[in-house]
Amino acid sequence: MDKNGFYKKILLIALTAAMCVSVSSCKQEEKKSALREASNSEEQSELLEQAKAQSEAGGASPSPTDESGNAVIGGADGPTDVWVEGESNANEASGESAPAEYAPGTLTDTTYESAYIGVRFTVPDGYSMVYTPDDIAHLNEQLANDANEGQRSMKYEMSVANTDENMQVIVSVDGDKGDYDEITYLSNVAANYENAVNAEINRTPFYATIAGVQYTAMQIKTGQGDILYCVRKNGSDMITFIISYPDGADDKIGNVMNSFQPY
Repeated sequence: MDKNGFYKKILLIALTAAMCVSVSSCKQEEKKSALREASNSEEQSELLEQAKAQSEAGGASPSPTDESGNAVIGGADGPTDVWVEGESNANEASGESAPAEYAPGTLTDTTYESAYIGVRFTVPDGYSMVYTPDDIAHLNEQLANDANEGQRSMKYEMSVANTDENMQVIVSVDGDKGDYDEITYLSNVAANYENAVNAEINRTPFYATIAGVQYTAMQIKTGQGDILYCVRKNGSDMITFIISYPDGADDKIGNVMNSFQPY
């Protein structure tokens, strides 16, 4: 398999983990199958079929906390070093106000921008876009057709990768999250990884600043490398940055994330 094909699979693994977030009765074996098959399947349609929820979405549960009342991601493991931390009260957008309703961003071979997410991005040296605009439109059409009506609406925005350094960033908007907050959302993503693959999850949430705006983040370590999920609730949508990178390469994340500038 070529490296570009590998990064497309990483994208689908990450999206599959997120797609089960709001489906309370998405069976454990189905989640295991979806994530495991995402590592081996060549066909997007098969991956999306495996990721399909089999029942109605459940309501949100309260954000988990530790014994001291501090927010945790489904547990209370110790903190880990991160590439950047933001202030906990820094959740104000830079630049112009973002639109209240979702609209897809604009993608070219070298740039991406989204008024809704509030970012402008130029591909840095060593990186390239994983998908073309037509690819994204096709993927989002499949996601929309596979989603249970009124329950789940994942919108894939873009992905950029550095094949030499095995690093990738995925941007998506997960809609219709209702009362889910960031911690509850990340807790469910963490559970999906734990139920499907051998993953070590840092359960102490931290704040990451992307294009001047604060996101709540968690780190997942897998046998294939590390993953950062950075999420921000906007209305009923969860704006999500998923960053995959080799173990020990935390210091290189800023090379690509600093290319996301305020809109």
